[in-house]
Amino acid sequence: MKIIVSVILIILLTGCSSQPETLKNTDKSEDIPVNNKITEYNNFEIVPEEDIEDYIDLNENIDANEDINDTESALKNGFMFVYNGTDIYMGEYTERILEELGEAMDYSEMDSCSFDGTAKIYFYGNFEIETYLKTRDGKDRVYSVDLVDDSVATAEGVYIGQTYQDMVNAYGGDYSIIPEIPGFYSYNKNGTELNFNLKDGVIISIKYKVEDIYA
Repeated sequence: MKIIVSVILIILLTGCSSQPETLKNTDKSEDIPVNNKITEYNNFEIVPEEDIEDYIDLNENIDANEDINDTESALKNGFMFVYNGTDIYMGEYTERILEELGEAMDYSEMDSCSFDGTAKIYFYGNFEIETYLKTRDGKDRVYSVDLVDDSVATAEGVYIGQTYQDMVNAYGGDYSIIPEIPGFYSYNKNGTELNFNLKDGVIISIKYKVEDIYA
């Protein structure tokens, strides 16, 4: 308690001083310089008053990056799409994926109907990737992957043109439905969704997506 009180008093008393000061460690009798750099003192950080705003910004960025890494790691345990050896995780940064896939056949931008902001659409012939901007770190992430024909399949081998029973055989019967949308089936896994649309018992569309980009 004495150490904490001493640290607070010295910060208050020296905050307006332009000259470097020293802080006396009363337990160890060591002089610890207090200058324009962040200094550790018995696991407490002493920050000159003029540096406090920068220090707060720095730590907020660190916290944000930790949250981003946690989210990304969690989504990697969700549904993923694989194309020609490239694993595409929902919520992942797009840089690696776009580099491995190569140039898209078509590219467009539009106001998203799924979230606030601009969606970037990369079309690769038999599937397309929609991205969203994570405003906190300023980087694009994968929001969804739409399979558009039967030449590609999910990682579990389900493709457009197969049946309801094929879907259930691969993913089980633990799906969600929307009564207002006949033939819609949704599977949820660790922050991701895998959605199927069926007509007359036949799969007509397959879509991977992030369950909630604001989580």
